[in-house]
Amino acid sequence: RDQANHIKNKFLKGSQTTFQKDIEVLIKVSVEHHELHGIKFRITDINPAHTVGQIQIKSQQIKEALQKNGRFDNNKKFELPSFYKRVAVITPGGSAGEADFKKDANILEKYDLCKFTYYNATMQGPQAEESMAAAIVTVNEEHKLQSFDAMVIIRGGGASADLSWLNNHK
Repeated sequence: RDQANHIKNKFLKGSQTTFQKDIEVLIKVSVEHHELHGIKFRITDINPAHTVGQIQIKSQQIKEALQKNGRFDNNKKFELPSFYKRVAVITPGGSAGEADFKKDANILEKYDLCKFTYYNATMQGPQAEESMAAAIVTVNEEHKLQSFDAMVIIRGGGASADLSWLNNHK
């Protein structure tokens, strides 16, 4: 138990994230064979830098793929509006980031300076990719009916490695 807590704490401190499904870890193990109980497999150490490096490599590969197909700089093709009247906001519902954003956004709405439409999406965990994609599709559909001036994506906080659930290129 002490060794398990040490491994978990070392990983958290070194990677700024917790163990999650589908992340790559580099571990050191010891294997023992016991006649009565069979094989005993014990994790003795972990290298959190390996996991962080894998996340960075995947991000770089996505960036290179977007650059190769000419999509990386797509946003630069749009002219910024001189005044933002309608803004779509994608955020984890009830997050601290959403609350902070709403403090200022509510003032703008109170004086009818800007209208914010909120869409909930999960930013981490196995459902993050599907949740975020669904929110973006919904924003795009509504944009066709009545255009938005901008789309804001707010994460809930936490380690940047927690966003690795969204590091996909399809």
